[in-house]
Amino acid sequence: MSQRINMRDNDVFVQLNGSIFSKEATILREELIDCIGQGYKMFTFDFNEVKDIDSTGLGVIVTIRKRVLPMGGNIFVENLNPKIREVFERTRLNRRIDLK
Repeated sequence: MSQRINMRDNDVFVQLNGSIFSKEATILREELIDCIGQGYKMFTFDFNEVKDIDSTGLGVIVTIRKRVLPMGGNIFVENLNPKIREVFERTRLNRRIDLK
């Protein structure tokens, strides 16, 4: 997995590529928690190039959401391919997270 994190105004845009598995997801989580520590609270995840995701990868999304909601923030996930969208639906994360 590779990622590009861009911060503009109060928003963080995370462009992800490849597969989001345990090792990479842990690194991503720490980087995003650092962004929260800097005061960012709106996160948009671009899944356009994501091929696969495991439970640790999903856990990153959930962790960031749990941390920013009390701050008045939110997360958005966009450009999901059908396979990844199905993962969000099977885990019912689509009921908590705004999928575009």
